[in-house]
Amino acid sequence: RAFDASDPQGGLNEYPVINAPSLSGSFGQSPLFSPSVFNFFRPDYERAGPLANAGLAAPEFQITNESTLVLTANLLERLAYGFIDSDGIPRYNLNGFNAGQRNGVELRTAAWEGFSDDPAMLIDKLGLVFMQGRMGAQMRQDLINYIEQIPPTETAYRGVRVVEATSAIINSPQYSVQR
Repeated sequence: RAFDASDPQGGLNEYPVINAPSLSGSFGQSPLFSPSVFNFFRPDYERAGPLANAGLAAPEFQITNESTLVLTANLLERLAYGFIDSDGIPRYNLNGFNAGQRNGVELRTAAWEGFSDDPAMLIDKLGLVFMQGRMGAQMRQDLINYIEQIPPTETAYRGVRVVEATSAIINSPQYSVQR
C-alpha cells in the first residue's frame, strides 16, 4: 500500500507474488500448502541455544534456516526492484535501469522520490511506515550513510534510493522482529 503497488496491467493481481510455487523454496512455506491441519510448525518448538535455555518457544524457527533467510532476502530485494519511477518508466533490474517484462507486483516510487534528495527524511518517512517509527538510531544512521552514496542526479537514481532504502529496511532484523 505504501507504494500504490499493482500488477503490470494496473490491477492488484497478487497471485504471481503471493501464491507462486517458488515461495515454498524461499519462505519454507506456501499459502494453503501446510503439511498438516495444524500449520507449518509446532507451537511448542524450541530452537536449541539461548532461546531454549531461556525456556522460550520459537515456532517460526522450525522452518527458518540459513538457506531460507538468504532466499527470502533475495526474493524481497527482487520484488522491491520492480518499480515504476515518477517519469512512468518501469525499472526491473537491480541497477534500476533495464526496462522489460515483469510478472508480479510493481511498486510506484513517485510519491517517495521527493524525499530522496534528503536521505534522513527518506529514512524517517520509510521508518515511520514500515517500522512504526521504532527504527534504532544506529540503523537509521547506517541507512542514511548508505543512501547518501547513491547519486540523486536523475529520476532513476531517486527511485533507486527509495527501493534501496526500502529493501534494506524490510530485510533488517529490526523490521522482522515484531515489537
